[in-house]
Amino acid sequence: MRRMLVVGTAASLIGLAAAALGGGGTNAHAQPSDAEAVRAAASAFYAALNARDIRAMEAVWSRDADPVLIAPASRSPVVGWEAVRRSFEEARPRFEAYLAANAGYQTNRFPTLTDAQRDTITRRWGAVIDRYGYPRRATP
Repeated sequence: MRRMLVVGTAASLIGLAAAALGGGGTNAHAQPSDAEAVRAAASAFYAALNARDIRAMEAVWSRDADPVLIAPASRSPVVGWEAVRRSFEEARPRFEAYLAANAGYQTNRFPTLTDAQRDTITRRWGAVIDRYGYPRRATP
């Protein structure tokens, strides 16, 4: 459910960034820079969210239109910057509790795999390994 909160927030942010950039246009020359701007806005938002820095989040949100937050925990969309800001402030204790509860999390490690097993995993799961930025083991 928490992941859905972040996904819903990101979707709202990306939609706002696209609208602020004049999304919907058909200018082929503008599309790459628009896409880069949306990626940059999303990256900045996630960095602010991970740091739980409301001021950095404020810097990312569009002030030209009423921002909208659609969070899975909400019964209805939150509209307007003050309402969105208040929603994040209210969620902060839940974020803090979740992070404290998962502070010692470590990814799985399988040191007993043979080289052949590791090669098979890399060959079969290479796309996922690449997508999430894990180091890729060379295969024969």
